[in-house]
Amino acid sequence: MQWEIFNEIWRVELKRLKHRMSMVARELDPSRLVLDESGGFADGANIYLPYEVEPITFNDVHIYCGYPINDLTYAQFLALGMTPDEMEHLGYAAAELENKHTRPGKMTLVSEIGYGSIPNLAENNALFREKGNPLTPPYRYHQMLEETTLKALRESGLDELYPALEDFCLEQQSLHAAANKRIIEAVRSNPKVRGYCVHALTGGDWVLGAGLLDLWRNKKRSYDATKAANADRYLAMRVIPRNIYSDQGARVLVTGINDLEAIEDGHLELKILNRQGKLVKRWNIDVDLSHGVSSLFSEALQTEKWSGLYKAVVCFKSSDNRTVSENSFKFNVFNSKDLKVPKSAVAVIDPEKLLIPFLEKHQIPFEMFSEKTASSTPVFVSSAKKKLPEFAKLEKFVEVGGKAVYLETFFQTGRSYWSTRLPPKGVLPFRIGKEHALGLWVGVSHVVRDHPIFAGLESNKMMGDLYENIWAPFTMVDVAGEPIVSSVTYGFYGGDKHEQQSYMGPEPAFHGMDMGVVPYGEGCYLLSALRITPYLGEDPVADKVLFNLIRWAVQ
Repeated sequence: MQWEIFNEIWRVELKRLKHRMSMVARELDPSRLVLDESGGFADGANIYLPYEVEPITFNDVHIYCGYPINDLTYAQFLALGMTPDEMEHLGYAAAELENKHTRPGKMTLVSEIGYGSIPNLAENNALFREKGNPLTPPYRYHQMLEETTLKALRESGLDELYPALEDFCLEQQSLHAAANKRIIEAVRSNPKVRGYCVHALTGGDWVLGAGLLDLWRNKKRSYDATKAANADRYLAMRVIPRNIYSDQGARVLVTGINDLEAIEDGHLELKILNRQGKLVKRWNIDVDLSHGVSSLFSEALQTEKWSGLYKAVVCFKSSDNRTVSENSFKFNVFNSKDLKVPKSAVAVIDPEKLLIPFLEKHQIPFEMFSEKTASSTPVFVSSAKKKLPEFAKLEKFVEVGGKAVYLETFFQTGRSYWSTRLPPKGVLPFRIGKEHALGLWVGVSHVVRDHPIFAGLESNKMMGDLYENIWAPFTMVDVAGEPIVSSVTYGFYGGDKHEQQSYMGPEPAFHGMDMGVVPYGEGCYLLSALRITPYLGEDPVADKVLFNLIRWAVQ
């Protein structure tokens, strides 16, 4: 039990009050811990021990990273509390991993983590109608969410994939479950982290999605996954990278997490199964499961002859053959046939050379876009960051029947997902809007339709781990087009609307376009908010989407 005075201070007036209000709490209650600010946004968090009036500074961290979770995000959890030199041993530059609210050498508490999902709205609202009071806000905002989610599915055409609302809700809950499990695993794998708190047991009002239970105390799918990740003894298994070029291979890692006494003379078995369940690789080693965090296994994985979806399974048994912990991890391998390179020529607008080196490496013929470019040649735009003279020419090109493919319709000015910006005026001949689609504690369903651009990849479902690098943290709105990837979510009165955050509930559900085709004149623009160009040559999924885009565009 402790006092928490403030949470995530943004205002300088409240920053000045941190110590004064903590002393008021200390005077009222000398026996308990007093925390001046959860999140440490205003120069770090301070805790006052019982009967003490001098603060102890520590790292109090809030992280909502969205889902799917890639290796970089996982490493950012592992890096909490580390020095820059320690961070670089994780394989990234320190600037990619640093958290501005932490300091090396300080005790670290991750006091807010988790993802979100909507409850089973059809089931919840049946209970509200049977047992609830229609005058209460939860009754009204649950009904509103059901109505607006159904409307978003209809308007986006996703009602064909989800004719029953329950199917949509439960699939989104499965993503919430996977996210919470992976986030907790990453936090627990960091020995510098001394504690963590999952947000939240139940969710309501404007943080409805965070709940592991709905307001009727029914378990959402995230409940059991969160429970599993909190086991006293746990095996964190990873295959790095998750999406593998067959000729490059990967590394299999197992980290032991043990909050109880050590187990000596144990046995670790690892198996890799293909899509059909056939065993393709096995390791057996004798290991001890020490108290705390320990590395149990790290081996290279050769994948030259592999292709498709695989599952790695790990099991630790004690000397008496008792199963102590087990886990699994799915990954994909892509060979040269999976990544067949198109031979058709394209034109490019690529001032920052984000695309040309990749095209040259794979010997894909291209030309620089000009007024001489044939209307049958699709134009690929690598970045919409700057207004260039070519964009006026491109408008005329599309108007008479050409195709323009914008690989990055949005652009980021910094590392944070919050920094995404719209293209400047003149880059497109029409306006588009943007909405946040990272999620935080709100579930966001990025739904991929069956389409030639996603041939050979998962489709007609919500984006899962396969798309861990390229999913869109922002989605396009206020633009009429044929969506190929859609986002469906709801708002929580974030940003400039934060003063409306209250017991009255969240904002209505809406849909956006992560990728889609916008007709213009006799031609069309394909706009993408996916992060394709940053991962070309690093993630075979990004490569495959680009190859498929070229084939689609030249049809």
